[in-house]
Amino acid sequence: MKVLIVDNNSQHIPKILRLLSDHECSVVPALRLDKVNHELFDLIVLSGGKGRAVKQNRRHFKLERNLIIHSKIPVIGICLGAEMIADVYGAKIERMKVRRRLYNKIFFTDGSCFDSKPEGSWVFQMHKWAIRSLPSDFFVHASSRDGVEVFQHESRQLFGLQFHPEVRYGSRDGANIFRAIVHQVAQNELVRPPVPQAQYLKNRQTS
Repeated sequence: MKVLIVDNNSQHIPKILRLLSDHECSVVPALRLDKVNHELFDLIVLSGGKGRAVKQNRRHFKLERNLIIHSKIPVIGICLGAEMIADVYGAKIERMKVRRRLYNKIFFTDGSCFDSKPEGSWVFQMHKWAIRSLPSDFFVHASSRDGVEVFQHESRQLFGLQFHPEVRYGSRDGANIFRAIVHQVAQNELVRPPVPQAQYLKNRQTS
């Protein structure tokens, strides 16, 4: 596949490129996204980033926000990129009291096609914002004590990972989840989400 990686001033771009080494990748700085014809690509990846919070800097991220709204190409958001997708659709995003650092354990919803470890998966995180809930037209694949960790839109190929799959110091779980999503996109298969947002919230309330 031809993959466009949108760089939000991420230090992990080389790691993302290695994660996508089986594909033809191009990297564009986020602020130059309007200089690229993204319709020439099969997949768009919005990288993580630092220094700017999504909710307070919507104008700064307007090019990516427009892309998320209008793109017919599958999009995967990593950390900041995931927060951006969630925010565009009006998700509840809150600043955490303690910044999440290093590894966090996430748990998949029963029946998720990306579930590889029933006992939970360890993923690398470095952020201070949590996606607490999503609109009803989203599905939740995995969550943690912080909130939503893996999600997708019910009818569009929009995916969010609230962690860094490209960082694999002690666990490859995040990379495996990312590659499973990329594989589904490459096969041109519509990923069937297991649980709508409303059912996810019900499950959290009763757990």
